Amino acid sequence: MTLEAWLAAVVATPGLTAIRDLEVARRALLEDSLRAVEVVSGFDGPIVDVGSGGGAPGIPLAAALPEREVTLLEANGRKCDFLRRWAPPNALVVQGRAEEQETDTYGVAVAKALAP
Repeated sequence: MTLEAWLAAVVATPGLTAIRDLEVARRALLEDSLRAVEVVSGFDGPIVDVGSGGGAPGIPLAAALPEREVTLLEANGRKCDFLRRWAPPNALVVQGRAEEQETDTYGVAVAKALAP
């Protein structure tokens, strides 16, 4: 799995992002996600990507921090299927909602965007 292949799959899969231009997606989904590496590295423990959707920022963070456990938390089953196909070995896909999860399990939580 390469991040470029994942990015192309996100853009090509309906319902994951409104972005259809690969260069725009690279900036918005990949580069923006990787900007969080320095901040996330300052926290110990597992990382959770809340409302992971197509995998940003969780998949790029998992790829950049292979020694860290990353949970991709997503309520939508179809999106979880996509995430399972693209998750790096250190990423676990969990189908569920944030309010249903244990709060003391993770060292840091990240999110791209959340709906009400």
